[in-house]
Amino acid sequence: MKKKILITLSIVLCVIVIGVFILAGRGFSASTGLFLRTDNGNMIILDKSPIVMSIRTENDNMFAEYESGDKIFVIHDGIQETYPGGTGVYFSIKLADGHISHISESVLRQLSELGWVSAENLLVSTNTYHSSLFDIITASTGSTFDTDKIKLAADNSAAINEKEPYHFPVFAFHTYETFRDFLDDFDEKFDSGHSDADAYREKFKDLNEEYFKENSVILVSYNTASGNVSYNVESVYFDGKSCCLNITKHTSGNVGTCDMTSYLRAVGVEKAFIGDCSLFDSVLTEYSVKANE
Repeated sequence: MKKKILITLSIVLCVIVIGVFILAGRGFSASTGLFLRTDNGNMIILDKSPIVMSIRTENDNMFAEYESGDKIFVIHDGIQETYPGGTGVYFSIKLADGHISHISESVLRQLSELGWVSAENLLVSTNTYHSSLFDIITASTGSTFDTDKIKLAADNSAAINEKEPYHFPVFAFHTYETFRDFLDDFDEKFDSGHSDADAYREKFKDLNEEYFKENSVILVSYNTASGNVSYNVESVYFDGKSCCLNITKHTSGNVGTCDMTSYLRAVGVEKAFIGDCSLFDSVLTEYSVKANE
């Protein structure tokens, strides 16, 4: 069976190589780069050079399934010497999943200045990435948990003792087993006398074993008076060794009830992106008041 597979792959490779040579003789080129979806079109980034791709076939959905940062292979015609450049594409295929953070920040900023990339798709600053780049799931439960116990068990417990800035407890998980064990034991470990984490477990049920093959999860915990206060993950900081969730506090201006609500916010990050990050934290960075809707 393996021999047949190798033979088939060899034949396919030969066909591709022959096809590339034929296309080259007709003025076509083959390139591998990173895909970027912009406000004004689709691009391929070739060695930090952005190239606008125009579809030259009847397949209008050629790039529909791609995400910014994906590694792609394209067959195209000549490249216009402009900035950004331009080319016509006849064939494309995704080689590997990617992330917008894999694209040079300087390239994104240049394209933003030219009106190609919106501000929300930019990296906020060096090593800081907007929250829209991550999977974020919020789960709440009407019961409350022992905040002091959670702070002591958190991965950033030492930082929480500091008064300024305010640090939220965070827990980082790189395997499905450790994540599920944490949720299964949540009631017992952090019980405040009237705790029930079933709502957490139901909300996070899709963060399964398959999800953890390529992703890690960072949980941030907090309690708040229901009805008037919320916290959002605005951005995430990475430098290879440290990871910090930047949190903003919002109030609707309404008078909240006296009921306390416990929250867990799960931030999913690609393992290829987080790298060897070993330090995790979460900091309150901004307070804002929202107008009543």
